[in-house]
Amino acid sequence: MGKGQSEEGMRAEYTISIRSRRVRLLDPDNLYVKDVIDQLRYAGVIPEDTPEVVEIDITQEKVSGYKQEETIIEIKRNGN
Repeated sequence: MGKGQSEEGMRAEYTISIRSRRVRLLDPDNLYVKDVIDQLRYAGVIPEDTPEVVEIDITQEKVSGYKQEETIIEIKRNGN
């Protein structure tokens, strides 16, 4: 499946990219983003969080100091 595509081959309506920049990288199962996605839905930023509507891309990046730590969330509406 290509990036941003649902199981049926249709492109998801939104792509949400979450990049965590941390001094100490987390185990993949500890990089928990469910609350972030739910809050985007509750705030009306995205209509639903189903696979047909949202493709989620999560990455981590190691930084050298704690002042550089941040979480960057980008939301892109895909043209279907």
